[in-house]
Formats: sequence, structure tokens, C-alpha cells
Amino acid sequence: MTVVRLIEDNDTLVSAVETFIHAMFGLSGGTASLDNWVERFVEPGRVFGAWVEDELAGTTNSYTGEITLPGGGGVSAMQL
Repeated sequence: MTVVRLIEDNDTLVSAVETFIHAMFGLSGGTASLDNWVERFVEPGRVFGAWVEDELAGTTNSYTGEITLPGGGGVSAMQL
């Protein structure tokens, strides 16, 4: 059974980053230091993980940002 839930603790957030890097780039964990990655790039309440038989199998994340509109104005946006 697959379980999806919000990831809130730092150790699991680091595991989520490692899972993402492996899925997107085929790189194994430990290729670069992730010590400050969570503090620098992850917004609380925006990372979800999917577990299959107690193993983290996938993640999702989003970031707040701004989109520039024609004419130079901007609006807030969620980036995936």
C-alpha cells in the first residue's frame, strides 16, 4: 500500500532530496553535501513523500516565487 504524507522532519527531508536527485539525475546519494540544502531551499509545509512498504519511493515539492508580467509587473506564483 502506498502512503502519502507531509514531510516535516529534517532527516526525512534530506532523504527526500536524495530520492529526488537520484530520480532526476541518476545520481546516488552522497554525491554532494546536503547539509544546508534543506534550510536553504525547502519551504516548510511544501514537501510530500510517498512510501511503499515503509520505503520512501517518491517526493514532490513546490516553491513560492514571482512571475514577471509583460510591462514589468509581477504576481506571486507557486513553482513546481
